[in-house]
Amino acid sequence: MLAHYLTYIEAETTDEKKEVEQEYEEAYKKNFTNLITAKSEYYKTPLQEDSKLNLQEALKKYVSVPKKSLSTLFSFTSPPYPLDVEIEMDGCYGFRFGDVLTIEGLPAQYNKFVFSITKIDHSLLANDWSTKITCLMRPSLSPIPNNNLTSNPISAVTTKGK
Repeated sequence: MLAHYLTYIEAETTDEKKEVEQEYEEAYKKNFTNLITAKSEYYKTPLQEDSKLNLQEALKKYVSVPKKSLSTLFSFTSPPYPLDVEIEMDGCYGFRFGDVLTIEGLPAQYNKFVFSITKIDHSLLANDWSTKITCLMRPSLSPIPNNNLTSNPISAVTTKGK
């Protein structure tokens, strides 16, 4: 894997890079096919030492070229940086500890995250009421589907009697 990548980086022309990519893709296909064959052989004869050794060798080779394309092998998306959010607004009642907020306008890598309220402060200064909400970022949990309820609890209550 590293040898292919280093050769790819050191390639001076696009033709050389394409050649290295093609070699990598061929190695991937060969190693993947060998792995599938070794798995099926091991499945048929798990007690034979040869089938076990062949599977181990096939796995080692497959790990050396784990993706179909060299260009995607080292393309990483950066993990989201954990965010704490503090929002101050005109006085507002109704927020509770644990309520979940979504915030628009964040980079796409944050789309799978929501913010849980961890602290609510109200202040009244010179006839001016303000509310400060502190939130902690966490992964968004998809609701578990239930045949008796819909995703909207209000419509679930109103349609249940029908």
